[in-house]
Amino acid sequence: MTPFARRPTGQNRAAMRGLSGDELLHRPVQLHGIRLGFAADVILDAGASRVLGFDVLCGDGEHRFLPFAASHPSRDRIAVTSALALLDEPELAFYRDHGTTLLAFRRAGGGDLVLAEDGSVEPADAPAERPAV
Repeated sequence: MTPFARRPTGQNRAAMRGLSGDELLHRPVQLHGIRLGFAADVILDAGASRVLGFDVLCGDGEHRFLPFAASHPSRDRIAVTSALALLDEPELAFYRDHGTTLLAFRRAGGGDLVLAEDGSVEPADAPAERPAV
């Protein structure tokens, strides 16, 4: 089962969660098993409610932006289907300037976040759902 597989309603929220920010940081970014770099940071929207993409430190030492929509995060890697999905520094700067990063969110007092399959995030310490009465 993938970390994003749907679970039947009624199971606790922790069992239904996706990947945490801690799990995503330093995760290798791979194209068909070839390591292109690693996730140096997670780029969030300004409200820290959605992942926009990843700051990837590539093998050539350059930071590039990987849009969330072009990525396939899993427990052991972030897969891409094309190296062309990695955008250069101007695009990375644009998303950093118009959003926030996981590391900046933490420095501002936020904790870890959990990524859902659709790119939305929630606090890692969110309480478990209560069963319907």
